[in-house]
Amino acid sequence: MKVTQGFTEGVPGGTKEHQIVSAVPSKVAYVGKTLVAGGVAGCCAKTATAPIDRLKILIQAKNTHYLNLKPSRGFLAIYRKEGLRGYYKGNGAMMVRIFPYAAIQFMSYEQYKKARV
Repeated sequence: MKVTQGFTEGVPGGTKEHQIVSAVPSKVAYVGKTLVAGGVAGCCAKTATAPIDRLKILIQAKNTHYLNLKPSRGFLAIYRKEGLRGYYKGNGAMMVRIFPYAAIQFMSYEQYKKARV
């Protein structure tokens, strides 16, 4: 296979105009991908644990409605009092905080891992 001006010659499955040589992803693109991947993963993880955090915060704030309840009863009380959306109160603000934190943490980990290899 011969590469000429960004096109490949002799590649089966199409003409040389349609066979563009893919460049190695640049470091900036890799960092961008890891930032987005880390941020999205952090948001997914926090959203999955949001109901537990919501109950924990209500108990820590010594809210009289939830203070002496077992966790299972606490979840039921939140559902009865606030509905399904009650489990995710404050989750939007949490995402604003978590996305950059998780993104930088994951990107740093990936960069450190690449440097060590």
